[in-house]
Amino acid sequence: MRDAHTPSLGGLGAHGTRLFLAEVMDSLTDAVIVADIDSLRVEYANGSVQDAFGYPPEALIGEPIVVLYPDDEGAVAFRRAVDEALSDGTPGFRSEQVFARRDGVRTWTEMTTRLVPEHAPAKLVCVLRDITERKLWEDALVQNHARLELLNSILSGVKLGMSVEAVIDLTLERLSKHFPGVRVSYCTVDDGGTLVVTNSVHPEVMPALAGTSRDLNQFPAYMSSLRAGETVVVADIQKEPEGYAAVIGAGTRAALHVPMEYAQGLVAVMCLDSSVSLAWSMHAITTATEVASHLSFVLKDAEASTTRMQLEEQLRHSQKMEAVGRLAGGVAHDFNNILTGISGYVELILAQIDEPQARRDLEQIRRFSDRAAGLTRQLLAFSRRQPLLVSAVDLNDLVRSTLGLIGRLIGEDVDLQFEPGAGLAVVEADAGQIEQVLMNLAVNSRDAMPGGGRLLIETCNVYLDHDYARSHSAVDPGEYVMLSVSDTGIGMDSDSQERIFEPFFTTKEQGKGTGLGLSTVYGIVKQHEGSIWVYSELGRGTCFKIYLPVSGGKPVAEPVDQSCLSVPRGDETVLLVEDEPRVRDAVKRALENYGYTVLSALHPDEAATVFGENVHSVDILLSDVVMPGCDGIQLHDRLCVRRPGLPVLFMSGYTDRAILEDGILNPGVPFIQKPFSPAQLVRKVRAVLDDSLG
Repeated sequence: MRDAHTPSLGGLGAHGTRLFLAEVMDSLTDAVIVADIDSLRVEYANGSVQDAFGYPPEALIGEPIVVLYPDDEGAVAFRRAVDEALSDGTPGFRSEQVFARRDGVRTWTEMTTRLVPEHAPAKLVCVLRDITERKLWEDALVQNHARLELLNSILSGVKLGMSVEAVIDLTLERLSKHFPGVRVSYCTVDDGGTLVVTNSVHPEVMPALAGTSRDLNQFPAYMSSLRAGETVVVADIQKEPEGYAAVIGAGTRAALHVPMEYAQGLVAVMCLDSSVSLAWSMHAITTATEVASHLSFVLKDAEASTTRMQLEEQLRHSQKMEAVGRLAGGVAHDFNNILTGISGYVELILAQIDEPQARRDLEQIRRFSDRAAGLTRQLLAFSRRQPLLVSAVDLNDLVRSTLGLIGRLIGEDVDLQFEPGAGLAVVEADAGQIEQVLMNLAVNSRDAMPGGGRLLIETCNVYLDHDYARSHSAVDPGEYVMLSVSDTGIGMDSDSQERIFEPFFTTKEQGKGTGLGLSTVYGIVKQHEGSIWVYSELGRGTCFKIYLPVSGGKPVAEPVDQSCLSVPRGDETVLLVEDEPRVRDAVKRALENYGYTVLSALHPDEAATVFGENVHSVDILLSDVVMPGCDGIQLHDRLCVRRPGLPVLFMSGYTDRAILEDGILNPGVPFIQKPFSPAQLVRKVRAVLDDSLG
């Protein structure tokens, strides 16, 4: 008898048709289930059911279809959907649900249900397709979108010039919103392995950790993971070794800690802590890792920007100091010419009168002139135009030799200490100028400690590397000797530190100090191709650190002071070239008073003419360095064409680049610095003449 519900296909007959349709159903990759619409019991299942859910088709026959649901909630929802479709008269419905395989593994399934109520009894046909992979991709896209939104919200929130602290707080605040109920912290790690919680955003159920610290060396496995760049993932601290609860913090059950490296090595840790056990998803781990990576980048960029701004500020300050130095040098040069004339004429008048009161007045003028000359020397030191008499110097020996004088200078209420560095390298320096540096710094410290205190002088060998040089515009990498002078005085604010080396800037009350002491120190150090840095806080004292480049030479003995010797006379002829009339006249009369014949000229061309008329009688050229049209060195070169080997002595209010190479007196070039006394000038002329005779 023919089955009324099974049409015949191409003469196959009802039975053949059923067999053919069964083969077709089994060839489908989708699972197909036919169930009774009332009892929901399975009446048919194709072969793909076993691939999809692990059940052989015959094992499902007679079982309710809801056996595929992992819980009663899914089964109830399916029954409700069938009843609503029957009530509404709709042919069926489509849904995406989580089903459970026979082995318990859950899979996302797209189920298309078709109702066949007209069949007796009524049936429903379910076509089930595994969409687990698609759902994973969709979830991944959603999570990636959420992660990108989080990163974008952090990056867009970072404003130009934002402090590092503000950037960290912004990141933690956004991250805590992405992980509700989780405490998010930023912790720094120092070279010694101490972890310090500096910033933290926490839910009410968890205690704050900001300001707490831990020694990570007590937890070697935890520390080694971080140093290896590995994220520490803990689902339940109580099941972990090494007592992670102690290192991760009170009230923490689960933890996700990401190491951060934005300088060199481990410098910080991004910590996500939960008060309950938590299986951290790959999304959570990836999100925390990427946020930490982006924060590292932002902090590194902020650090670079800060360094760049500091270097720019150092450059501006250096340019300002250079401009002030040029001005100071020019003023000192002109002023030295005036002082040379004043002191010269005072000496000449003193040699001519015996009246006591007049001599006392002249002596007073000379003292004032000497004080003014001291000021100009300080200006020249600041402008780096003062000649240096360099030699190989051991700073330990130099400091020891000046400790007695410094002690008397600062008084008994200041405790003077010296800590010499072992095996100290030698520096090329003018010992007298470095002594001046020490004296000026000692006086500055004494004035900063009116009630007494401690003055500490230290020396040591240091190597300033490329990283240090990159953050200090005035420094070249290399070996240096450091000379530091520290006090326990009142200290300085940042504004004072910015201007501390400027000429005439002083924090002392009016009438105390010239404001040239530290500017002189600055100029001397710079002239020695060194650098000086000040570190100070109000109420906590001040430290000056000086770095002088190491030399390859050995210390030499200091020259004997010639000032106490008698002034020798002479009978040679001097060709004097000076464009300042008062100075020229004073120098001429001083030399003549000591027996010399002086031929004077106003400028180089006149000097060449005078020399041409007295080629064989001129014994020495005494010339200013800087003059209109032609400097003294060029003049000497011209005269040597006619008289090779002509002895020369240069003089100047400041030392020009022609005389000084980078501010240091060229070996073999006789030079005398203005202002000078007649006796100093005559001694120098005599010395040059004697040297020329061999």
